[in-house]
Amino acid sequence: MTKKTSSFLWILFIIIIPILYLLLRYIILPNVQSVELIMLFAPYLFYIVTFMYRIDERFYFRVKSFTQWYRGKYTSWSFSIRYEKIADHDNVLNRILNGLLKTGCTAIKNEKDFLSIFWQSRNIFSFRIEKTNFDEYSLHFYTSIIDVPFRYMRYKIKEFLSVFEKIENNINMIDRNDKIYEIEIIYPDSSPYYGFWLKTIPKEKIIKFDCRISTDNDLLNVNKNKIRYCTSSLHDLFFKTEKYLNLRGD
Repeated sequence: MTKKTSSFLWILFIIIIPILYLLLRYIILPNVQSVELIMLFAPYLFYIVTFMYRIDERFYFRVKSFTQWYRGKYTSWSFSIRYEKIADHDNVLNRILNGLLKTGCTAIKNEKDFLSIFWQSRNIFSFRIEKTNFDEYSLHFYTSIIDVPFRYMRYKIKEFLSVFEKIENNINMIDRNDKIYEIEIIYPDSSPYYGFWLKTIPKEKIIKFDCRISTDNDLLNVNKNKIRYCTSSLHDLFFKTEKYLNLRGD
């Protein structure tokens, strides 16, 4: 618990709640006995809510999700996608550039094996052709850090999905399944998963937190300030992203 939060709770319990009670009891509702009933059950309800917040995973994440939306929080995203065994590597960057220029992007640098563009006038998309073994080539696509408000997360996911599909339509591969998607999401404060799993330990005593979760062939990394998810499916990438950022317990 931070010093700011602790100070607020002291003020809440010692000053604000007693003042509200006096206002209700003697000024707002002086002749209503229900005030006494409310004050009788209020501590019980408060205890139940705080107790469930500490032990119930779904309730904890529902509260966190609501507070992120209400406070207008944001997270910072960056993507890294690798397409293996691409065909026609000499022209793939020009095809990608021509396709993205039609969506309002502008070119920053265009070389034989490297391309960078501005997307939405402030975010950078970069593409690099890399030679692998046996005269095969791969395409590495990665982005700058993109700030995404929690309230507009679903809208941004639709935007990303649309532009990434346009990019992939201009990439010829020997095997369309030979690719890996990775997203890294950075929280401005700390990961809510970190807060749930380690909230009973004093923050200053936590030196390192790093958790890896395997689901089939995919991998989720969670540490103190960010989560990183790897998958071989573009749609799964954004489905899991929305799921984890919405803090759903299913």
